[in-house]
Order: sequence, then structure tokens, then C-alpha cells
Amino acid sequence: MKNKAVGQEPRAKKEISDQDFEDIIAENESRIFNTIYSFVGNYEDALNLTQETFISAYCHIDRFRHESDIYTWLYRIAINLCKKDHNKKKRQSLVFTSSLDDPETLRQASGDRSAIEILELGEEQSVIRQEIAALPKKHRTVIILKYMQDLSYEEIADIIGCSIGTVKSRLSRAKEKLKQRLEKAAGLSYDEL
Repeated sequence: MKNKAVGQEPRAKKEISDQDFEDIIAENESRIFNTIYSFVGNYEDALNLTQETFISAYCHIDRFRHESDIYTWLYRIAINLCKKDHNKKKRQSLVFTSSLDDPETLRQASGDRSAIEILELGEEQSVIRQEIAALPKKHRTVIILKYMQDLSYEEIADIIGCSIGTVKSRLSRAKEKLKQRLEKAAGLSYDEL
């Protein structure tokens, strides 16, 4: 016996073969990983969140409406998982504030990066990433999607759920804030932004 509200059709579960989903992963995994890494800045966390993105997509494939490309839908899932992860870590960091004298806590707070890894990134790239990470979430998102993932305004608008005009406005504000932060942090002028 089917349980359904009056006037409401049950949602049909869309089937997808394992091979089709493996193809989706193969086509989108590196882009999704790079986006997530740009947000979280930690390789292991980015790997875990990338895996969670594809698990979530597989479990909820029936929610994909085919109104946009599959990678746009995957980006939305990835960004939402990044936000959840960030909020979870923010809550956890409140617990750590009482033990900031502990060297292990300080190492974890620095993202578990070794000095060698930081040097390998290059000083300038490191500063840029830090300053992007320090931007408000809505500005950081458009910077990453536009300049690191090379998405169009339309794709960004679809991913974050706003108009193209809003994307352009946020991007303009984000570039100005980033420029100011970089000039202050490095004592340089970044007119190229």
C-alpha cells in the first residue's frame, strides 16, 4: 500500500548504473577536490570532503533535476559540506581556546602543516591563500569559483543560488577586499586583481 498525500505523486527514484556514476566521478573528482581544498586548505580534509561529496551525490541522485550540469550540482554539495565542516570546526575550536598553551593544540590549530609544506607552497601563494581564507564566506566563495575553478558567472550563480548580477557585485567587492588585505599583508600593490 502506497503512502502519499492527496494530490502528491511519489518521487520516483532515478536509477544510475555504477559505471555511469564512476564516469561522473572520473570527470569531476579533481575539480571538486580543488574547490574543496581551496576552501579548507588541508589536504586530508579535502580528500575526506571530496569523498563525502560523491557519497552524498550517489545517495541523493534522485534530487538532481537536470536543470544544470552535473558538476554544478556537485559543487553545490561540496560547498555545503565545506560550510558544515567549517561550522563544526568553529564549534570545536571553542573547546580548544582554554588550552592554547598546549603545543599539540597549537599544531592542530595551524592545520597540521609542516614548515616544509608551507615553504613548498611558496611565500606569496601562502599569503594569497591565507588572505582568501580570511575573506567573508560569500566573497571567498566567488573568488574561488571564478579564479581558481575558472567558472562562468552563470555557473557560479547556479551553484550559489543567486542572480548573475549578484555574482558580479560580490566578485567586485571580493576583489577589492582581497586587494586591500594583500596590500596590507605584503606591503605590496596588487593592481592586477
